Amino acid sequence: MTAAREPRLARVPGADDLTLAGWEYGGEGPLVCFVHGFGHDHHVWDELAPAFVGQYRVVALDLRGHGASDRDAGFRYHHVSIGKDLAAALPALGGERAALVAHSTAGHAAIGYAARFPERVSRLALVDAGAELRASGGGGGRRAREGDGSFASVDDYAAELARHHPGADPARLRRLAAHWLTRRDDGRYEPTLDPMFWKPRPARAEKAAAGKPATSGPEAAQRSQAFDRKSWAEQGEAALWRDVAAIRCPVLVVRGADSSMLSPATVERMTGAVLADGRAVLIPGSGHVPMIDQPALLLAALGGFLLDSKARA
Repeated sequence: MTAAREPRLARVPGADDLTLAGWEYGGEGPLVCFVHGFGHDHHVWDELAPAFVGQYRVVALDLRGHGASDRDAGFRYHHVSIGKDLAAALPALGGERAALVAHSTAGHAAIGYAARFPERVSRLALVDAGAELRASGGGGGRRAREGDGSFASVDDYAAELARHHPGADPARLRRLAAHWLTRRDDGRYEPTLDPMFWKPRPARAEKAAAGKPATSGPEAAQRSQAFDRKSWAEQGEAALWRDVAAIRCPVLVVRGADSSMLSPATVERMTGAVLADGRAVLIPGSGHVPMIDQPALLLAALGGFLLDSKARA
């Protein structure tokens, strides 16, 4: 496993007048951009991204509302908005043409981006993401906690991460917990994630109104107090399948063997019938987040795909 290194911050534009945090791990040559899923930030890639510095210029992006990126006053965190962020941020990072590695909801965004801008994507690795939106939950699969979402200590948060990742290295979980928390004036710790994720849905709707978001479409539907997640998932999946069929670059679909967020049937349909150039990799001993559960196995899968893509670019 390549040792983690501290990346350099670069501020880049997103959509909706937001500024996003791009992180430069170094390297020269074609760009590869790593994009995390819900509840994380670029540090989830720290054990993987530096391995590609010798062949690529490696960057990672904090999603809106995560890490050092701006929070969205309109609470627009749907993958469609994230796709608009990619369209703004990647050219600013020098990615007129880039390889993408995207997890979970960022993977859904990357599917749309690759379909709409085929000339900008050389290769796409989807990490436990595909044309599937679970009606029972999404993103990192982590439910909002009771109270204000804070913790008494970093170790308490690491313990919560361990409940979601029982087989993960405790030192890795402690490191990530330290990155994903900020200390408040009262001495407690809260996630760097937009705290509105932990608020009741009426509070989110009030914030969305203050931010003057769009009044129609999937983002507005996701914010509605009467939100029908099943209908949203069905409509969103239909759009994702259309986008998957439009992708022309090589695509790797990585699934954690124990994931409840991406089904084997979806992976088989994507790689066996719909994608023009698709392949699948199963990561044993991993759930929805292979970067935490089995980073060495994920690194091996990405290495074969990305290094081969450079050789054939």
